[in-house]
Amino acid sequence: MYLANFIEGKGHFRLLDALSIAKPNSLEIDCYGEILSDDYFQKFMAIKPKNINYQGKISHQDINALLLKYDLCFHFSDYESFGMGILEAIATHLPVLITPVGDYKDNQKLKPTGVLDTFDPSLIATKISEICTEKDKYYSLILAVSTIKVATWDKNFKPLLAQFNLK
Repeated sequence: MYLANFIEGKGHFRLLDALSIAKPNSLEIDCYGEILSDDYFQKFMAIKPKNINYQGKISHQDINALLLKYDLCFHFSDYESFGMGILEAIATHLPVLITPVGDYKDNQKLKPTGVLDTFDPSLIATKISEICTEKDKYYSLILAVSTIKVATWDKNFKPLLAQFNLK
């Protein structure tokens, strides 16, 4: 699933580029988010493949229940790494795969699971393929987020990030 408002820089086109290369290319991706740029949204809808579905805006009170229905969350933003959608996904123990922006730049040495070290769609596609075809890679993501204690959300990001290092 992809949880991000439709506006420039939120990474929807990077998602399309990566999924066009990734194997298996039959992944079903549901996208949720408010349309903040109609032009951006219309361009996305015009070129998205059939396996990517826009499901509309989701109300805040329904996000956690929605996240429990999915196996993996993507967020390939140009500028937002730790948005509320990512926090909510991690809080429900849903693994996330995100681009290395924002606070994560300072924490790359921690190697938190799911944080990519690239914006290159072909390298993102390789990671998606690994996670979808190699059970141990996906299991490591599940294991990492399952150890996160929700009580840490009111603390700063470093203690939180340190809880889900990939071993």
